Amino acid sequence: MTTRDTAETATEDTTECVFVLPDLGEGLVSAEIIEWLVEAGDVVEIDQPVVVVETVKSTVELPTPYQGRITALHADVTRMVPVGAPLVSLLGPRGQQPPAGGATHLVGQIPAPAAGAGEPPARRLPAKAQQRGRVTAAPVVRRLARELGVELRDVMGTGDGGVITKDDVRAAAATAGQEEPS
Repeated sequence: MTTRDTAETATEDTTECVFVLPDLGEGLVSAEIIEWLVEAGDVVEIDQPVVVVETVKSTVELPTPYQGRITALHADVTRMVPVGAPLVSLLGPRGQQPPAGGATHLVGQIPAPAAGAGEPPARRLPAKAQQRGRVTAAPVVRRLARELGVELRDVMGTGDGGVITKDDVRAAAATAGQEEPS
């Protein structure tokens, strides 16, 4: 995350802040923009979720480490963005700096509703996933499987380490379509 003063777009009391895609951990080098939660002109507060991104491992809301008025969104929905690339520009109070360590809390940590705050993460999994064990597939692959009516537990993954790929799901959908009586 970077902060820079710009004479062209900022007054003496404001600073242009650029929120970049943070390192989401575990060797992830990019994320896909799934949904913008803000638009140019919106006023945001520190830690307000501004974008939903999806990686091969999860879908998360990213909160901004800055406050101010959004001046630009730097990526369209469905675009892959590399770590370190600009996501949002905004004008905020002069001297505003990102929190030490680059974030006020763990990236991707979405506050749970008050009623579920004390539950361990495993309890938030759907009951079927707990009963069968987890299959290894990216969120985008899981979404494709739902759209095509494919049960992931019945698909053999051909990706690294048995990970189920989009091609595996499409092949399973095509095979299921051929097995049905005409």
